[in-house]
Amino acid sequence: MNKTKNPNYPSENILDSLLKNYKNKEFNYVESQAILITKDYPNYSFGWKILGSVLKLNGKIKESLTATLKSVELSPNDFEVHYNLANIYKEIGNLSDAINCYKKSISLKSNYFQAFFNLANTYKELEILDEAIKSYQKAISIKPDYAKAYYNLATVFQELGKLDDAKKNYENAITFNPNFVEAHRHLASIKVFSKKDEQFSKIIQIYNDNKTSKDELCHINFTLAKIYEDLKDYKSAFFHYTEGNMLKSKQINYNIENDQLIFKQIKSNFSKIKEFTLNISDNISIVPIFIVGMPRSGTSLIEQIISSHSSVTGGGELSFAAKFGASIARGVDLINSQKLIDFRNYYLNNIKRLSKGNYMVTDKAPLNFFYIGLILCSLPEAKIVNVNRNPAALCWANYKQFFLSKNLGYSYNIEDIKIYLSLYSDLMNFWNSIFKDKIYNLDYDKLTINQEKETFKLIKFLDLKWEDSCLKPQYNDRIVSTASNLQIRKEIYKYSSNDWHKYKPFLNGLLDKIN
Repeated sequence: MNKTKNPNYPSENILDSLLKNYKNKEFNYVESQAILITKDYPNYSFGWKILGSVLKLNGKIKESLTATLKSVELSPNDFEVHYNLANIYKEIGNLSDAINCYKKSISLKSNYFQAFFNLANTYKELEILDEAIKSYQKAISIKPDYAKAYYNLATVFQELGKLDDAKKNYENAITFNPNFVEAHRHLASIKVFSKKDEQFSKIIQIYNDNKTSKDELCHINFTLAKIYEDLKDYKSAFFHYTEGNMLKSKQINYNIENDQLIFKQIKSNFSKIKEFTLNISDNISIVPIFIVGMPRSGTSLIEQIISSHSSVTGGGELSFAAKFGASIARGVDLINSQKLIDFRNYYLNNIKRLSKGNYMVTDKAPLNFFYIGLILCSLPEAKIVNVNRNPAALCWANYKQFFLSKNLGYSYNIEDIKIYLSLYSDLMNFWNSIFKDKIYNLDYDKLTINQEKETFKLIKFLDLKWEDSCLKPQYNDRIVSTASNLQIRKEIYKYSSNDWHKYKPFLNGLLDKIN
């Protein structure tokens, strides 16, 4: 007899409805009931399946993995348990196993569009974009009205610089979900509006609909601001930038004092890290290039320039330094030589997998400026490029950008941006006073005006041989997932730091004194 078909087992319908009908705060009850069932019926696959699902919803990932593996063991031909297992592997970062489990699920149910969709998301995370595109397209072929799949497919095309394909798929997403605010915002970002078109009219409807949520309104305001900016109606654009930022600020309940504490901890804790500076005598096979600076300072362009060199792989915004180094840099972890050795090995091992055989890899996570002390004490071979930009332009660029990161809460209020900029400048002065020639301070505005001269100096600092390709970063076809993926596909734009002047009449002098 099939173990899962024992007539004495509880009804699957009852268990399934139990999970579906409870809200998040009551999942503990469902978990306790599922645990009792698996104890009473240890060979009941569906009980383990429900337990695995509710444990995941409760954030107990390790326990969820154990329960789901048990359900797979008991029901190896159940497409859904393989899908559940894939989702867990994806969440814990075991992407290769996630892919295998999604494929197993699909082999058991060939029209499982959700599995194709999440398989595509996993390929996208691994930057295997050809396979991501194929899997999104397969999901859409099964479910032609799958708005989320069109949207995600469009973001892949946008990262690849294929804007016509991106535009088409954003439009498809909106066709099947007219209130898809993220799709509206992305579509508006790649369009140049010369008039108030059909999309504009739909966005206005969403904006005026009292059923639109605060989160949706936030997206819509930034979208409208971009459209009005294209139409040179800067007064209306400023209004919507302001409203969007106010909504976002209230959502996250940001307090600048939390960031002030982090900057203070980083500076005060460095003397302890410095005591354990590693003395490295062996040459390493790979050299990281950290491109740091305030967000929107031009770090994406600098990475595009550097990674145009044949010896450099562009890594993008990597999380490795923050993930392993934040607690060390802030003094949360006890500091000793082994901590620095572990940080060094962890970082180098991770970037080596991304290197594609090249000698150097860029890491352009801007906020890595927090970890410069830790980096240079544990990775003395590393190159640090700090990007500076006109401060008023920088503040405005932060204010007008819709950031997805939860770590940039300062950006929703101009006064907070100014404070954060001063904290960053103070920390960089601190690092420069200690490390002197180990940090290359690059002026973004000088680069845009004197491209060849400033690029040559940059490449020389990195100890690379000159290549003319570094003067044509717009032809670098690497994948770029940051907010600057549109600008870097174009020739370098001179005097971009003057754009904020269009909003000067509405700023009441807020940015005048930091020029």
